[in-house]
Amino acid sequence: MADTFDDAKYRADLETIVSLAHDEYHYVTHILPKYQSNYLRTYLWLASLILASQLGIYLKVMEHGFVCDMLSKQPTPGFYAWAFLSLAASFSAFVLGTDTLRGRDFVQKPFKNFNDLAQLSYEAAFNARSQTLYASVINSLNNSINHQTEQGNSRGKKLRCMSYIILLSVFFTLMAILSLIAA
Repeated sequence: MADTFDDAKYRADLETIVSLAHDEYHYVTHILPKYQSNYLRTYLWLASLILASQLGIYLKVMEHGFVCDMLSKQPTPGFYAWAFLSLAASFSAFVLGTDTLRGRDFVQKPFKNFNDLAQLSYEAAFNARSQTLYASVINSLNNSINHQTEQGNSRGKKLRCMSYIILLSVFFTLMAILSLIAA
């Protein structure tokens, strides 16, 4: 049995691939950045809230000492070290978030010139089996998807870094308070 080329099936498969590529392009250019933007705003608010809380706690401790029930302690060098680390971490998380927000790159358009696609369509009209238009559309969508995915991965790494820095900041704050209690 000889294999025959099924032009109709090939065309239908290419249409399916173009539809799937379009859906993926929509996801990486609209849906994923929206989720990442929501996380970014949350981390920015969290970093600024933690920074403000740390400043309030540390200023109160430096002015009046640590007063808790019958325990009264003056700040120690360990407290100042942990406090500095926690403030630096919170500030770093806020700066990284601001930089990530500012650093949004452009959205790569998959079809930079529709005239080229129109020309391919015109040329394909003379050859009933030509699929160059589909191939060009798939290639353009693929390049744009790859570009947007790289940008999403870059933002994702910065968001993970921000979450770790925020957790470190909270840890350093707890260590500063514990250094007062243990002193």
